[in-house]
Amino acid sequence: MATDEGLIDIEHPGPGVPLLGQAACPLTPDYHTFLFRRGDTLVIRTHRDVTGSDGQVVLPFGAAKWMVSAITEGFWKSPEEGGFSPRTTRIEETLAGEKLELRRSWGLGGPGEPGFTLTNFSRLTPFGYPQEYSMTDEILINGGLLAILRGVSP
Repeated sequence: MATDEGLIDIEHPGPGVPLLGQAACPLTPDYHTFLFRRGDTLVIRTHRDVTGSDGQVVLPFGAAKWMVSAITEGFWKSPEEGGFSPRTTRIEETLAGEKLELRRSWGLGGPGEPGFTLTNFSRLTPFGYPQEYSMTDEILINGGLLAILRGVSP
């Protein structure tokens, strides 16, 4: 298992931990996603204003490129366009020794709202579960998350 340095403070992330971008879903404006680079990792940090709840998933930095490709060239394209089969609901990849899964999900931001759940099985939450981050198609497209991920892809 990989180890983490704890939750990044979104207001004071620390020296050498640049903020790469911030995305917000127009449908849930109190939910914010921040992307940071910490060493050779990409940190996706979330904060919800109403509940004060925080979350974080740490990934190998190359995961951004993998996610963008899987979403735009796989899940969002038909098989005739070179995309995944309609029966494909998840894909797995091992990057820098970390086992990742990207899963097509529905009902993330509301009933029937499509999106994705990203899981890093190689890093655990303080409660012993794999780290996860769920993102709606809305935050990817209209909230700017996809553009940020494209911009940080090496």
